[in-house]
Amino acid sequence: MALKKDSQLFTVDLLLALVPLTIVLGLSANIMSGIVSSQLEYATSYEKSRIALDMGSVLSRNSELGLAADITASGDVVGSPAIRQRWTPPPLYTPPPIGPRPMIFTQINVTEWWVPFKRESLLRISTVDGRNILDIATMARNRNTSTTLIGGSEVNLLNASLLAILSGGYPFRVAVLPLPRKSSDLTLASVAGIMFYNYSLVDLDGNGYIEEDEVVTLVPYAEYGTLVDLFTLELPVLFMFDERVDLSRYSNFTEDVYEVPVLTDSGGRGAVFLIFSHPEVINKSWIKGNEFALRKTGIPMAVPEVTISRRHPYSTSADDALNGTITISVNSVEVFSGTLGNTENRSITETFVAELRPGANVVKVEVSNCTPNSTGRLFVRIKGTDMWVSQRILMMPAHLVVAVSGGRVG
Repeated sequence: MALKKDSQLFTVDLLLALVPLTIVLGLSANIMSGIVSSQLEYATSYEKSRIALDMGSVLSRNSELGLAADITASGDVVGSPAIRQRWTPPPLYTPPPIGPRPMIFTQINVTEWWVPFKRESLLRISTVDGRNILDIATMARNRNTSTTLIGGSEVNLLNASLLAILSGGYPFRVAVLPLPRKSSDLTLASVAGIMFYNYSLVDLDGNGYIEEDEVVTLVPYAEYGTLVDLFTLELPVLFMFDERVDLSRYSNFTEDVYEVPVLTDSGGRGAVFLIFSHPEVINKSWIKGNEFALRKTGIPMAVPEVTISRRHPYSTSADDALNGTITISVNSVEVFSGTLGNTENRSITETFVAELRPGANVVKVEVSNCTPNSTGRLFVRIKGTDMWVSQRILMMPAHLVVAVSGGRVG
């Protein structure tokens, strides 16, 4: 049967039935496109978050590939068994005169003094605060070989090329910040504006001794590649930002003054750990005309006086930043809580000395109700009955910040 010329292929009913079908297909295509886009976005975000988490874990827990503290402290010797320090001796320890001797060299055996102290310090702080510990010594060993000029000072940054192994070639920023910061503030300028850190156990000239003036200045920051659309991770850690060993320096070398910097947050709160070795009687043996070595005896030295102040006991300059409540604990026992005047030098001997123990001691300094976002200093003066080797580690609660970008470099 032949079709009529004026007949229609689709009836009105059929067209009306196809309209919702077309709408459904269009919506489905749009939804599928959104799903694919969401999946790609999720996959990219997940990949960056996984890389950041993996980097943060390795950096804070692995002492070989990361920034974590080495519990054996064997790397801190840096090829030298001794620290050689120049000082002007009191008359009692001057050798038979053959003319003027304004300077004497002391040799402190790093393996004998420093390594056991650091090992014990890490073990004791781990019982007080369970956070992972980052180490300025490890950072100094894995720094850039070239320096960067910041504010007229030559400083080293973290070695970004080494850290790139952990990111799989993805662009990143890594920094250690003592206070919480917004990810948009994570730049070299913002990190360098907080504080420089000096590490003084590196034999820079390779002469077999670690000299008093051989210091590596470090900003704990690294940047790799072009960064866009960052995923940022912050991990709470303890940051060992100052590690030193030398002879006590004041009052004929029977006293030392520990300068403890405190950074406050937006609420005027801050905290620092000072870990120091109990003063110990030492044997002094002459090596030659102007050098002698210091050796351990294992005998604790009496501590007749301990004072705290907001200014250096041997300086006239005052520090007004720590204007809030200061609380000090020794080995988890509170020994002081109160305020200090900007020129006050207060004795805390009676409570402080009673809590000292042989070996490493953990002193926690907390500040509250202080000026927000300020930097202040507390000075702890410890007096011994004779000259002694001063060892100290300063730690602060901090954040390891890892920001990862999409797209591999190269």
